[in-house]
Amino acid sequence: MDFWQRPGGPANLHQCKPLSNKHSTVHATTRFAVVSMLTSDRSRFYTLSAIKLAKSLRWWFSLEEMDLVMLVTDGFGISTTSDADFFFNVMELQNAGWNIICKVPVIEHPNVVNTNRFHDIKVYSKLSIWALTEYDAILYLDSDTLVIRNPQNLFTVHYPAMKRTGMLLGAVRDRPDKFSHGFNAGVLLLIPTLVNQSWTFHSMVERIASVPHNVDWAEQGMLNVIYKDSFYELHYIYNGNLVSKLQDTYLWSQYSNAISIVHYTVAKGWMSLRHLPMLSLDFNSYEYFSCWYHDVDDFCGLWDSI
Repeated sequence: MDFWQRPGGPANLHQCKPLSNKHSTVHATTRFAVVSMLTSDRSRFYTLSAIKLAKSLRWWFSLEEMDLVMLVTDGFGISTTSDADFFFNVMELQNAGWNIICKVPVIEHPNVVNTNRFHDIKVYSKLSIWALTEYDAILYLDSDTLVIRNPQNLFTVHYPAMKRTGMLLGAVRDRPDKFSHGFNAGVLLLIPTLVNQSWTFHSMVERIASVPHNVDWAEQGMLNVIYKDSFYELHYIYNGNLVSKLQDTYLWSQYSNAISIVHYTVAKGWMSLRHLPMLSLDFNSYEYFSCWYHDVDDFCGLWDSI
């Protein structure tokens, strides 16, 4: 049985509000919100990362200034080994400041089944942020990000600029040093009230299969087709992708000391030798060398320290 439906489960113990595919029940208390999503509990580290993200956001935004909204997809908790572990995760997320919206519909491409990690973790479900029309603007952040410098310009400078020009989606060009034409969907600035009626939440979900896009990149591929010529370009510092350290060295050397939002892509914060069980060293666990291999152990250390 789904954890949310079990007697005494989170829906009864916590302020867990549902989000259907027809109506949002988020009760906004601020004009703006930071939104993230958890689609799978296979890794305890993603929940821990979301907790660290909330802590980093509270360095810059007070409870009165900014709602923090965590979308948790339907089915989250099924693979957790015990009710106690799952309830502990939920309470930790709430204690960190997330308002949990549970049972968000899982959105998938109807003709693609688990071809890669993006489909495995159901990232098309990210389209649900288009349904959060209670907010004037939403900053969406993947749960493997941290906010390490003041990001308030996104709401005080870039949001007004987007509104003036009628652009509803802001994003950072993926690998801008290589003149990429697409953007990375790990950080998005969205104005839900400007959503064109042709591309509402419902219409996007209904047209996943009919929009020609690179399904290897799941929702990022689709959004890059829909907003190819109409997205507001944010600076690299708002999505400091760690892959740049080795692959875009000029970009990294120029802006690494100014990154506002760091995105742990190729090396997650927990992919460090510090997390390798010292009593049972398993040197086949290559992921524990990712921070070292990509030469970003300083950022992994920062993640550890929060």
